[in-house]
Amino acid sequence: MGTSSPQKLQKQVPKRKKYKNLFSLKTKKKRGKKFSKRKKGGTLTLPVIPPKSIFILLKSRNKKIYDRKIIDYKNRSLLQEYIYFTGKIIPKRKTGITTKQQRYLTKAIKTARILGLLPFVKKEKGFFR
Repeated sequence: MGTSSPQKLQKQVPKRKKYKNLFSLKTKKKRGKKFSKRKKGGTLTLPVIPPKSIFILLKSRNKKIYDRKIIDYKNRSLLQEYIYFTGKIIPKRKTGITTKQQRYLTKAIKTARILGLLPFVKKEKGFFR
């Protein structure tokens, strides 16, 4: 057995590829999970969007039929749950309802405001001095 020359050792070691950005190489596998999902929504009951002419209550696994509510401009108590005390409509990320339900809810609130069922701006007791 003899000693190997330094040239043979250099040939056996594979050359590394040079990357421009080593940070992007490390994070390629982890890109999908940046944020953990958390449940959105509050304690409000989710309303049901009725069909065009027929009002049908949909069944749900976790909620009973009579707990579900129908979005309608005449249902003032339901619409007031989705309005801030200042009169603004609560966004869907806070209420936890779907996009379609939010559109129907917004339309119903605006219709109720025009008909005079809901105020455009709610005023507190100390508003006028």
